[in-house]
Parts: sequence; structure tokens; C-alpha cells
Amino acid sequence: MYNEELYLYFRTQPTVANDDAENDSCLFPLSSFAGYEATAASGVNKVKMYFKSMQMHDGADYVTNGVVVSDAVVISLKAGSTPKDFIEDMTKQLNVACHSKNKFLNVADDRDLQYVSTHIAEVGAIGVAAVAS
Repeated sequence: MYNEELYLYFRTQPTVANDDAENDSCLFPLSSFAGYEATAASGVNKVKMYFKSMQMHDGADYVTNGVVVSDAVVISLKAGSTPKDFIEDMTKQLNVACHSKNKFLNVADDRDLQYVSTHIAEVGAIGVAAVAS
């Protein structure tokens, strides 16, 4: 039996040559998605998508008293777009993708300018928590 998990792809680099660092692109299984947080700074609406940590699989950092650690992707929205606009589009695309044979969803790719929502301006940042030592 093959893995039927849906995977979500993000890339923050506009060129392939620069897509070479740890936080330039990433792939998360949908099962690790933890939720959205809406933010705004300097008039730009953003949505932060949280995921269970890739490097600290159970999400707990036992070195620092069991604080929950998450990875996150910040999605910057176009002027006039709201977090709700993006979340509605994302939910629709997730429903379609979960029922298709293709288990890869390109959520936001700054190189190819492909986005699941017309409300996305760019991937603001990808944060992958470091392994606790």
C-alpha cells in the first residue's frame, strides 16, 4: 500500500540558484498542520501556518522544559486581501487535493509564482525549528 498523505510545498526563493538553504523551500505532510495565525505589519496582512516540527517530531523541546516547538510558514497577502480570503481559498484547495490522486499541493512557490490563492503576494519566510541539543 502506498502513502495517501497529502504534502504541502512552499518555496520562498525566486531563483533555483538561491534555493539552497535550509529554509528556502519545504514540504510538510498535511497531518502535521496545526493551524493559522493572522498578523498585520506595515499595512500588509499575513497568515502564519504552523506545523509540527520536522526536526523535533513530537513537537516538544525537553531541553527547555517541554516547550512546544513548531515550524511555520509566513504567507504575505496582496493589498486589500484578508487572512479570511486566503484561508477560504486554502480550505477549498485542500478539499480538492485530498480527494485527488495527486498527493502534492503546491501552496506557494515564489520561483514559479504559483499559488493556491490569488490573494498570495509571496512566501514571507519559512521557519524550521532547530534540533535541541
